[in-house]
Amino acid sequence: MINTTTRKIEKSSDKLQEQITLYNNGNYAKCISKVLTKDKTEDPLYFSSVALGLLSCIKTRSIADGYRIARMAVDCEGVPDVVLKSAAVILFNHPQHSYQALCRLSLEKMLARNPEDYWTLKHLAATYNNIGPVEKRVGLLKKLFDLLPEDDDNTDELLKTLENLEDIGSLQELLSGVESGSKIAKEAQKSLSRVERNNRKHGNNQRKRYPSSQDSLGDDFSHALDVCFDGTSFRALQKINRSTPIFTAGSCFAGNLAHILNTRGYKIRRLPLDEDFNTTFANLSFFGWLFDEKTISIENTAVIESLVKQKQLDKSNILHWVTSSKLFVITVGQAQLFFDKSNQPLLLVAGSREAVRIMRNSSPRLSTVEENYIWLNGLIQLIQKHNPNAQFLLTLSPVPLNVSFVGEPALVADCLSKSTLRLAINKVLDAHSKDVGYFPAFEMVRFLQPQFGPPFGTSDGSLRHVGDEIVSDIVSFFTRHFIDGSENRSA
Repeated sequence: MINTTTRKIEKSSDKLQEQITLYNNGNYAKCISKVLTKDKTEDPLYFSSVALGLLSCIKTRSIADGYRIARMAVDCEGVPDVVLKSAAVILFNHPQHSYQALCRLSLEKMLARNPEDYWTLKHLAATYNNIGPVEKRVGLLKKLFDLLPEDDDNTDELLKTLENLEDIGSLQELLSGVESGSKIAKEAQKSLSRVERNNRKHGNNQRKRYPSSQDSLGDDFSHALDVCFDGTSFRALQKINRSTPIFTAGSCFAGNLAHILNTRGYKIRRLPLDEDFNTTFANLSFFGWLFDEKTISIENTAVIESLVKQKQLDKSNILHWVTSSKLFVITVGQAQLFFDKSNQPLLLVAGSREAVRIMRNSSPRLSTVEENYIWLNGLIQLIQKHNPNAQFLLTLSPVPLNVSFVGEPALVADCLSKSTLRLAINKVLDAHSKDVGYFPAFEMVRFLQPQFGPPFGTSDGSLRHVGDEIVSDIVSFFTRHFIDGSENRSA
């Protein structure tokens, strides 16, 4: 066994000497190729060979080769500092994120061994600025300031970063630790004053940042919801309790919310039309029919009455629920509609014979932001005409469009449809700042959940069904922020 190991070392030593000769003679490309063919499990002098290869990459600016060599070595146990620093030098500030991530890993390993190395702190702070997490950058800039407060460039970067993050606490801490009247104290006070002035001016409209890294989100979706969303979009609405009559209409979130709150003893009434009426126009038309408005066409009235009969709904009961409810949770689903020859929108119930006839004799198109704003705003005004104290919580269904009729692939049409509705909702929010809020179920499912796993199909395999656990986490978030605190604790 000892003889075998000795032979390996001798053989490896000969190869390394050959590589050293190539490096000293300026044959850097050949030196690099010697590393790329090595097997670290068989070579006791592997890291020495890697160091020579990385130094050759620095000489020739062979960044791609440097990345390949560093990727094999950096994550190994016992990798020496010369390898880590060489990798960082080659990969620092490279535009590709994978290269920068490997540079970050190299620098983090160096910093763990020498926590006060100025070069490492400086370069790692810059790398955090490029690819995050920005929160860690702040810590390094503070440490650099403690080590060398006369470094004006670093001090400027620290103040600029804290001001951009609106980090009042860190600015105050910095002020308390420097000499009163000094240059840094004056600059820190200016930054602090600007942040405080901005906060007073904008209130809840302060800058809110996109999560910079997976670490900032935590380990699970439920925790990440609290990190990314704070209830600002529905803060103006009164919180609900078990005595609050609630009416839900639409698909997805509204239906799930109704089911869960109903099991907890809340006064929930749900319009069970779900995907049948999931456009703003369909919802306005239904409530127009409910209140006997004369604006609904004969054709659309017939569709509504046929659906009500099919679902065995009692008009007088629904009318009572609508006029007595305090909160309306309205979910809108899609913006694709069929229009007749005079460009009037038509109602249809998917899968019915009547729907086939209507589709054959009409033209599909994506309704506009302005149209959806008019229909959604009209729905709110109509309900408040008969129920003046009604509040509204609007949501956008995260469920994808089933079929595209507008000539685009379904994924493209779905993006256009959801974007149209989201802009329309925002216009409604601007017009009703005190009695209408928005619950971001769409953003939670489409943008946040993918950081933890697929949002669709985890419960039943369907790519149009949000996973049950995801829905449960979202509804739990809703109850934490929108239900009266004492009742939420006992629920």
